[in-house]
Amino acid sequence: MPNNFFYNAQVCRLSAASLSCLASITIAIMILRSDGGLASSPYRRIIFGLSIGDILQSLGIFLGPFASPIDTPNALWAEGNLHSCDAAGFILVFGGSMVPLYTFSLSLYFLLRVKYRMSRADFAKRVEWIIHTMIISFCLLGSGIILVTGSFNATRAGSLCAPVAYPLDCDTQTDLIGECTRGRNALIFFIVFYYLPSFLSFIGMIVCLGTLTQYVYAQEAKLRKATSAQNQDLTKSCCRWTKHRSGIVEDNDNEELSPQRQRIRRARENLRSFSSETLVQSGLYMFAFLTTYSFLFIWLFMSLSGAEDQRWTFLAISVTWPLGGLFNILVYTRPKVAVLKASYPTYPWILMLFTVVMAGGEVPDEIDLNPQEILSVDLSGVDAEEQAVVFPVSLPSDDGKEQKGWSVQPQDTTDESTRDTCTGNMTRSASHHDMNTMDQ
Repeated sequence: MPNNFFYNAQVCRLSAASLSCLASITIAIMILRSDGGLASSPYRRIIFGLSIGDILQSLGIFLGPFASPIDTPNALWAEGNLHSCDAAGFILVFGGSMVPLYTFSLSLYFLLRVKYRMSRADFAKRVEWIIHTMIISFCLLGSGIILVTGSFNATRAGSLCAPVAYPLDCDTQTDLIGECTRGRNALIFFIVFYYLPSFLSFIGMIVCLGTLTQYVYAQEAKLRKATSAQNQDLTKSCCRWTKHRSGIVEDNDNEELSPQRQRIRRARENLRSFSSETLVQSGLYMFAFLTTYSFLFIWLFMSLSGAEDQRWTFLAISVTWPLGGLFNILVYTRPKVAVLKASYPTYPWILMLFTVVMAGGEVPDEIDLNPQEILSVDLSGVDAEEQAVVFPVSLPSDDGKEQKGWSVQPQDTTDESTRDTCTGNMTRSASHHDMNTMDQ
């Protein structure tokens, strides 16, 4: 490949890595500035770990071309030696291994919180500490083994310091190039400690997302069934109410029945939005991971199959691989940006994003499975049997106890869309409760 091709590809890679590093640093600062900081929720701590991993990976990508040994063939900016290349490679692999593992941890977190109704306190006590311990230990172990075996070396044209054999391709073309002097098993280490965790994490994300999707659609079916039953009851109530107005039947309870059911309907719609929003957020994090890592796996497959001309994969990797931090900040801020955009539709999207970023701790994180956050309505006048019909699912409070048919203090509902089922009169106003009940 000509030097001008490497130059263009590396300029793209360094630019993308700088942008990704800046985005991840921004996320980390936003979390630290937020109310409660890292202590506020497991979600924020996992996102913080993901951001730290991307910062390290971005630094490894950025430093690689300059840390490569100065005698690297066709190297454009190499000014380093073996020790500087070892340091850049260690940072790259350590941070790069953290990214897929923490992304999978996010999918697992969403699944345990929504389907298995695990409270934040239980997750932190039973699961979270295991996640952080295993990820950090595995990444340190892998990076350390690669370091002590001398497997961090400059890649082609000194574009990176990564686990490769030296001289380049000596492990696959021994007859042509000769014996390896460093990193003979570098490719094996790279697969075991980088590609394999990434692949297994992706499989885990698919399983978690598929399970969560099935659960959400099952809950939607239950809620639709409950809605249908309620509508039938409302129709009967309207008929009795009409007869009462005509002087045929006297029913003193029906005037209170419709407002109660309207409040129930609103609460049920809020409940439905939580699982749906979690599903969307989890899917977007997985999509961001897939976008950044797809071409790395294509390159590995082509390398193992003996492909020689990989210019297009090299360029694709240079553009997409370093952008993980940028994708993460777009997903992380998406819920609040959507709320602001709906409230101020004439304002540009980039201004909404800038406002959310500058707000720091005001950025919502996750769907909070706290019933008092979910139900912004008063159900105190509805009997237990009625609540069991309209709420066929149960969610935990933050103390880990399942609750169904909660009684919540009434809140201002002047922005609620209401409809008189009998007369067909409608008043509407936008409500964004599903976005604003994210975990602080």
